[in-house]
Amino acid sequence: SGVRVSIVYPGVTDSEYYDTLMGDETARTEPRPPAQPPERVARGIVRAIERGEREVWCLSPKESRGLRIIRVMASVMPGALDRGLANR
Repeated sequence: SGVRVSIVYPGVTDSEYYDTLMGDETARTEPRPPAQPPERVARGIVRAIERGEREVWCLSPKESRGLRIIRVMASVMPGALDRGLANR
């Protein structure tokens, strides 16, 4: 059929959705987490289309580090990771 599907994991992206989700900057007691520009996500999507990739991960460096830590924890001690995530 010629149809291809890709799933996109955009991470934290500077957008109206992010602004709404995070609320008014002046009312916050803590700084907002850093967000990547939407152009970076768009470049990742275009690259995935050109390469025919099924998954697109457009994460900030901080998000990438966190994901790597979770992957290592899941392989070394999966039970502890499950219990830790269940308590959130």
